[in-house]
Amino acid sequence: MAGGADFCGGERLGEAICQSLAKGNLPIECLPPGNKGKVERAATLMEKLERGEIFLPEGRRWLAKFEDELLSWTGDKGEPADQIDAAAYAAKVAEERRGGVVRVV
Repeated sequence: MAGGADFCGGERLGEAICQSLAKGNLPIECLPPGNKGKVERAATLMEKLERGEIFLPEGRRWLAKFEDELLSWTGDKGEPADQIDAAAYAAKVAEERRGGVVRVV
C-alpha cells in the first residue's frame, strides 16, 4: 500500500505475525497492547461509536457478525471479542493519527 502502513495488534500471536511480515519487507507496524485489557483498549472505540464517528459499510458478509459482537459484548473475559479488539486498535490509530487510512490486519 503506497504511502501507508498496515497495523497488527501486538498481543499474543500478533507480535509473531508482525515479526514474520516485517521479514518480508512489508510496511507493518506492531501496536503494543500495553498493560491494558480488552475493555480498556475498547474505550476509544466505544467513545467513537457513541459520537457517531465509526462508519460501517453496508452489505458486507461480515457486518452482521461484527454488529452482533459489538451489541452483545459485556466485557467479560470469557467472551469472544476478537473483532472488537481489532476495531479498538483501529480506533486508537485513527484517534492518534487523524486523517490516515487505517487497515486492521
